[in-house]
This record gives sequence, C-alpha cells and structure tokens, in this order.
Amino acid sequence: MINFEAILSKRIARRFKSLRGTIPPEIIANGQKSQILSIEKEKMPKSGNFVSDTLLDAYSDYFGKSKSELIFGNSGEKETQVFELFHRIFLSVYPNEVRENSKIIKNLELKPDPKVMEAFTDFFHIFGDFGRWYNLKQHELTDTEEDIFIDFDSMYYIFWYLSKNKIMRSFQEKVISTSLTESDNKFYFNRINEKVNRWLINDFSSVIIPDMLEKLKTDSIFKIGFLVKNLIDEFLVKNLPESFLENIPLEEYYPPVRSYRFHFEEDTSKEEIQKASEEFLRFLSQDKKQRPNETPEKFFQRIEREKFFEDSSIVEDTSESFINGTRKISAEGFLNSVLDTPEVFDAIHDLNMKERKIPGILTVNSQASKLFQQKVNEVVLSIIDDLVRYQNIFINCIKWEELQDFI
Repeated sequence: MINFEAILSKRIARRFKSLRGTIPPEIIANGQKSQILSIEKEKMPKSGNFVSDTLLDAYSDYFGKSKSELIFGNSGEKETQVFELFHRIFLSVYPNEVRENSKIIKNLELKPDPKVMEAFTDFFHIFGDFGRWYNLKQHELTDTEEDIFIDFDSMYYIFWYLSKNKIMRSFQEKVISTSLTESDNKFYFNRINEKVNRWLINDFSSVIIPDMLEKLKTDSIFKIGFLVKNLIDEFLVKNLPESFLENIPLEEYYPPVRSYRFHFEEDTSKEEIQKASEEFLRFLSQDKKQRPNETPEKFFQRIEREKFFEDSSIVEDTSESFINGTRKISAEGFLNSVLDTPEVFDAIHDLNMKERKIPGILTVNSQASKLFQQKVNEVVLSIIDDLVRYQNIFINCIKWEELQDFI
C-alpha cells in the first residue's frame, strides 16, 4: 500500500508549527496541548490518526483556514505532494544505481498495487528509450554508468506536465473532497491511505492512464514509443537457443545462360572472323522452342548440350550452366547474402521465385528458421535503435510548458 499519509504528516507538522509560532497550544485547542506538540514533532500515534477531527476543527476556527488547506495545503502544495507521490512510484522502476543516488527520501513505505505499477510502466513506454531499457537493456547492465543512463528525470517531468491537470482534478474529487466529507461528517486522517490507493487503482490506473495513452498514440512523436514496444513484444524472439547448424540444403534452379565475348585484334584473320560469323548465325538460328511433351528440365539440358564457338580463338564463352539440384551451403553465408540482397529486389515483389528454395524450412528444417530469426532480431534491434534516436531528437524540440495543454 502507498503510504501517502507519511508525505502529508511531514508537511502538516511544518504547517501547524508555522501557524502556531509562539502561540501557547492550549489557546488554540484547550486540553490538546500534547497532541499539538506531537504533531509538530511528527510523532504518529498508534491509531494512525495523526490529526484528530476535533483538533482540525480547532485549527480551522482559530486560524480561519479551510480544513482542506490545513491537511493538504494550498493548490501549489497539493500539486507538490502528488508530484512527490508519483515520483516515488516512478523510482520503483529505476535501476538500483540511479535510485540509490536519488535525492528523494527513501524511507517512505512504498508498495504500489501491481495494477498501478503496470499502468505506470505502460505509460512510460511512450518513450522508446524507456521501452528499450525496461525490456532489454536493464537485463544486460554492467557496472559502468553509461550502460544504465537514460534521462529518467526528464521522462518523469514530461509525464507530469502531460498528466497533472487530469490527475489533480481527479485527486481533488476522489481523495481530498471525500476525506473531508465522511458520512458522519468527521475527518479521519488514518483513512487517507485507503482513499489514495483506491483512487490509484480505480481512477488513475483504469481511467486516466488509458485515456491518455489513446491520445498519445495519435501523436507522431510519442507514437514512436508504442512502435518500439510493439517491435520488442511481437517481433523480437528472446532467449533463442544456440544453433550449431553450419550448413543448410539449398535447392537451386537456374536456366542456362548463353553469353559470349568477342575479341577482335588487328591481326585477326578474315578466315577467323568469317568462321565466327557463321557460328554466330548458327547460334541465333538454333531451336530455342520447347518441344511438345518436353519438360523444362529436358529443354534446358538440350539447349545446354549445344556447343558454339568451340574452335574459335577470338570468342570467349562466358555462359552459365543449367543448375537443377540440391547442395549444402554455409548457413551463415546464405543469411548474410540475404541481408545483402540488392535494393532492386524490393521492386520485384515476386514471392514465388523458383531459383532457390530451402526444403522443410517451416517443418523439418526448423534450425534454419531459428537462424533466420537471429538475423531478424538483428534487423529489429537496429530499427529500434534508429527509432529511439529519432524520437529523442523530436522530443528535444518540444517546449515543455506546452505539454500540459496537449491532453
């Protein structure tokens, strides 16, 4: 349970002490001197009722201040206290190294409900840098500060500027007002924690955060954070088992390609040119049509059996042979060749090119799929790094004072 009463008690103690000044306690509330002095010394009674209803009435009457201001402070103090409350919650997701160096007091009991923590971390995924750290990098931390540094403080301030108007309106309605309007018209300080925690679960986590996230998903800058989270959740496969597969079978089907290079020199004889010309005409007039009942394989084999320019000294044969079979190739080499595929392939959009296939890639040859996933992971991680970098640049272009008017 969040101990918001601990935050209030410290501030109430200072407020009551400042109001009283040198006024004798019994003048403010006759017979309650010991309670007043205990409050000023921040001593919490066993009942947890730090400020009784009768003492609150006495202070309100004597100093002419509302009960709301006496307990929760003025509007600025209320905002500061709720700011501190959420900052303490946010500290619970900090790396230990960062949290230990924080200036925030650490002796406050802080055990947020899991639903609150889930909503809070969901919100901070609007920052791709946070999502990358929270889901990936925090599990790979070393002892160097550079490995854990992201701008947590700025992220929290952006959260606060975006949400404080909604949060403060809701807090006023669901916590402050209800604390001062109990059914028996009495004030119970020791019920504030219950109200705060119920508000965090039912309003902050279930209404405020979901509404804000829907709005932020429509904005180009913060939408990047959701994209990073989606890539991590849906497309990265973590803890892939190590694969010892070195070779994979590759079925290749490449028709023969006839190609020749002519080399004419000054001393090339007319007879050689004549002979090459006749052979060239024979090459052009060859039967290149598939015959009835002739399979493609037999057709290509027939074409390949035809030999041209064998006796010519001025023609170089640069033809490529007919390939139709299965061979073992280096798995790593093949995967690298996939990533190095020329961009022109993107313009083809052919999903059934028959030139090469890996048999059983989705079933019996699942090891190949795992190797592919490793490469996919590398690509996804690279995309995530780019998205984080772009978003950080965009966020730096935001004037923070404009954030509170965004949602």
